[in-house]
Amino acid sequence: MKIPRSLAYSARVASATKAGLRGAQINFMQHSFNGKKITVMGLGLHGGGVGVVKFLLREGAREIVVTDLKKRSALLPSIRQIPNSPRLRYVLGRHRMRDFKRRDAVIKNPDVPLSSPYLAQAVKNGVPILSDIGIFFERAKAPIIGVTGTKGKSTTATLMALLLQKRFPRILLAGNIRKSALATMTRAKRADAIILELSSFQLEDLAYVKKGPHLAVITNIFPDHLNRHGTFGEYARAKSLITAFQNKNDAVIILKNRGLEPLIKNSEAKKIIVNISERDRGRIASSHPALQGHMADAAMLALAAAKFFGIEQKEGMARLGRFRPLTGRMQIVAKNSGVTFINDTTATNPTAALFGLKLAAERFRRVILIAGGSDKKLPADQFAKAIRKLAHHVVLLPGGATEKLKNAIGMWGRNRVTPAASMEEAVSQAKRRASRGDAVLLSPGAASFGLFLHEFHRGDAFVRAVKRLKKLK
Repeated sequence: MKIPRSLAYSARVASATKAGLRGAQINFMQHSFNGKKITVMGLGLHGGGVGVVKFLLREGAREIVVTDLKKRSALLPSIRQIPNSPRLRYVLGRHRMRDFKRRDAVIKNPDVPLSSPYLAQAVKNGVPILSDIGIFFERAKAPIIGVTGTKGKSTTATLMALLLQKRFPRILLAGNIRKSALATMTRAKRADAIILELSSFQLEDLAYVKKGPHLAVITNIFPDHLNRHGTFGEYARAKSLITAFQNKNDAVIILKNRGLEPLIKNSEAKKIIVNISERDRGRIASSHPALQGHMADAAMLALAAAKFFGIEQKEGMARLGRFRPLTGRMQIVAKNSGVTFINDTTATNPTAALFGLKLAAERFRRVILIAGGSDKKLPADQFAKAIRKLAHHVVLLPGGATEKLKNAIGMWGRNRVTPAASMEEAVSQAKRRASRGDAVLLSPGAASFGLFLHEFHRGDAFVRAVKRLKKLK
C-alpha cells in the first residue's frame, strides 16, 4: 500500500488547532482537576471513558458531567464500573450545548471527531478541549514507547512488554489495548517504562500537547477508519503524528519493504528499519507456534525494540516462548470433532481479515470463514479475491459491508456463501460445512455495530456459540 508523501499534520488536526483548541488548553503539569467542573464527552464501552471518570473522582473534580449519544441501557457495562458519587451526573442518549459552556474543561473520547459542533461550542466559550492520552503524556515521567499501525498493534505492544520486563521490571502496558491510560496513572508514576498502543484518533488528540514517545513503533499501514478520516491520505497522516514531536534523541522502528519509509521521512528521530528474513520467521515460529505470518512481524518489531534497549536477539527469542495469544486475535477457542474454531474478531477491516485467512489457510486443510458486518467505507476487492482462492465456504453476518463483500465475491459465491442472521446461526452453518482438519475462522473484515456493541462483544458471542455446539454434541 503506497503511503502519500505529504505527511504534515492531518488537515483536521491543523484546522482544529487554528480554531483555538490547543490555545484554550491548560498545562495540567501545573494544574489539578481538584474543584473543577469537567464534561466527559463519550463514556464508551472499551474502558477509556471509565478510566477518565475514575481519574477525575480521585483528583477531586467538583462536578463531572458524563455525556454520550448511546443510551443508558447500552452503556450499563461501563456505568457499573464507576462508583456512585454526588459529584457525578450522566446525560445519555444525547449531548446538550449547555454542558460545553462555563466548564473548566471538556475531556473528549478519542472516537469523538474534531468536527463536532459541541467541541466548537466549547472553543467558542473558551473551554479547554483535553484528551486522556494528552493528560497522560503531560504527567508521565518514565520513557514512553508508542505503538501504532493498522494491524498487530496489541500483539506487538504485548510482546514488547514481555521482552522488556527484564530491563524494566516495573513496565506498564496501556493505551488503546482496552486499558485506559488514565486508569493506570498511579502505576505510571512508579513505572520504569511505559508501552502505549496508540490509535489514529489518539494520535490526533496527542498532537495538541505536542508530545511524542521516546521510541515509536509502526507495524503497518493500510486503509481503515475511512468513515472517520475520509481518505487514506488523511488516515496515514494521522498515523504519522506518532513521530511528529520526536527529536534526535528518540527513535522510530519500522519493517523494511512495507512502504512505511515515506511515513517517517521527515522525522528527526533515529530511524531503525528492520528486515525479517525467512530464517527469522522460522526461528520465531520455533519459539512460539502462534507467531507465524503477520504475527511474526509483530515479534520481529518487539525484538528490535528490545535490542534498542540493550537486550540481544538471542535472549529476546528465548522469552518469546512465554507469549500468551491475545483474545480475539487468531485465538484458538475450541476443537470440536477435529474442527478448530478461531476467534479473529479484531480483524475489523478487509486487509486485516485477509491476513487471518491467509494464515489459517496455511495451517489447516480447509477454512470456513465467518465474515461481514458494518461498513467502514473500505474496499473489499482484495479480501474477496483471497476468499475465492483460500476459503472453502463463507458465512456472512448482516451489515453494509456484507453486501459490498458479497458483490465483490461474485459468481464464486453462488453455492459457497451462506447468510446468517445471528452469530449462533453463523457458527452452526459453518460447523455443518466443516470436517476433520478444517478451521472455522471468525475474521469479519468489518465493524461490529448493528448486531453487536463492539468487536469484543462479537468475539464473545462467537465463543459462546462454539461452546453451545460442544454441549449439543
